[in-house]
Amino acid sequence: MGDGIDVSGLVHPALMEIEFLVSCSALVIYGTYVALFSTCIAVRTYRRFFRGIDAVFGAVPGAIGGKLLLDGMCELCS
Repeated sequence: MGDGIDVSGLVHPALMEIEFLVSCSALVIYGTYVALFSTCIAVRTYRRFFRGIDAVFGAVPGAIGGKLLLDGMCELCS
C-alpha cells in the first residue's frame, strides 16, 4: 500500500462545503425553471410565440457571426 499516491491533502473540507452549496443552489434554480416553464400557461405562451422566439434565437447569433465575418474580411483587406 506504500507505493500509492497520497491524496489526503488534495481536497480541503471548506472547498467540499462550497461545492455542496453550489450544487444545491443549481438544483434549486433549475428545479424552479422546470416548475415555472412546465405550467400550462408557459406551454401555451411558447406555442403561440415559438416562431418568433426561434427566429430571435437564430437571428442574434447569425448577426453576431456576420459581424465577426465582416470585421475579419475588413481586417484582411487593410
